[in-house]
Amino acid sequence: TPVSVDILQTFDVFTKFVVELIGQHLGKLAVARVFLAVQEPIWDLILAQVLHNGDNTVDFVIR
Repeated sequence: TPVSVDILQTFDVFTKFVVELIGQHLGKLAVARVFLAVQEPIWDLILAQVLHNGDNTVDFVIR
């Protein structure tokens, strides 16, 4: 029986391998970028905004 080369099957296997390889690297890079973005959380952010805008109410009542 003659053997034929199926080029489409070769491309299918190659693309599956490349997608898996790139997917593994993208997951690692995404986690690394999240860790770099979160360096120091500001826990009292809302309190800081309230204190900053707290004197506006006093100014409104006085005028």
